[in-house]
Amino acid sequence: MDHPPYHCLHCGHGFTGSTSPDFPNEAPRAGDVAICIRCGELMVFTGEHDRFVRLPSEDEEAAFMKDESILHAIVAVRSTRSH
Repeated sequence: MDHPPYHCLHCGHGFTGSTSPDFPNEAPRAGDVAICIRCGELMVFTGEHDRFVRLPSEDEEAAFMKDESILHAIVAVRSTRSH
């Protein structure tokens, strides 16, 4: 799904799109997790056009890290990084 460009808050990688394995034709909603395809770190979509992602709160990150599909996505991304 195309959306306003944003940059990873961890590594600076630029993005202009996103996808969800569960809802591939839907735009991200505020509170949805974002996983950087370059570094595999977590962010949260805000739904705002001027600040499209933010860092997760401690509670959000803890909840995301209990979600099997998110953990699998993080492992998949991080396994493709060059060391």
